[in-house]
Amino acid sequence: MEWLGDLIEAKWLKDHHGEVLIFDATWFLPKVGRNGRQEYEAQHLPSARFFDYDQVIRDPDSPYPRTMPGPEAFQDAMRSLGVNNDSAVVVYDNNGLFSSPRAWWMMRSMGLQRVGVLNGGLTAWAEEGGELSGDVVPSPNGGDFSSRPQAEGFVNAETVLQRLSLSGERILDARSRDRYEAAHMPGAENLPYTELLDQGRMISPGALKSFFQEGNLTCSCGSGVTACIVALAAKRAGVPHVSVYDASWSQWGAEENWPKESSEA
Repeated sequence: MEWLGDLIEAKWLKDHHGEVLIFDATWFLPKVGRNGRQEYEAQHLPSARFFDYDQVIRDPDSPYPRTMPGPEAFQDAMRSLGVNNDSAVVVYDNNGLFSSPRAWWMMRSMGLQRVGVLNGGLTAWAEEGGELSGDVVPSPNGGDFSSRPQAEGFVNAETVLQRLSLSGERILDARSRDRYEAAHMPGAENLPYTELLDQGRMISPGALKSFFQEGNLTCSCGSGVTACIVALAAKRAGVPHVSVYDASWSQWGAEENWPKESSEA
């Protein structure tokens, strides 16, 4: 099987469905009023299991939402989902391309080599004629995945604070324009994640390159979800050094003594 890389098309997945592990990583902002797990249970890609980084695969001791668990806890979670070191994994969500890049980046940051995001998510699969299922997917026997933390995966606030003053370092804020203008990290540039998508699909690598310049890149957002969309786009555009600030603005904005600036008139 020839692996396509970080972004997977529905046609390829139909042809190789039985050769990969599939995870539904649907999550919605609370204001949307939809529940990812409930929608997964109603319908999902055949053989897909639910990857719950909102309530399950997260650091239970963190005061911030959906933060990355430690290597051992993540390893246990991956093994419980049947993931091996040599597994090929495709993640998707039921909102075009919104929450699944977070699951993709979590796996990448812990060393899984073959993991990709389904471009267009469940909608693209259905439009390609793919079947949907509401059947319960049984728990696997267990995998042999071993966490191998990557230095450029997730970074903490202290690292971001250092990078703010270094040349060659760029901080991209994936939040909406109005939230960014109200308050953001000094020197951070705004790149709303929506500008990287077209009807729930990522735009072409050629179009993506216009958004990314040379330099090491740190992606931030509200709580570390849509920052991973920017990270995926950056990788597609060929940016070699990309990190995600895990707790993002949920942490930075809460700390009174950390530097902030506003773009509002």
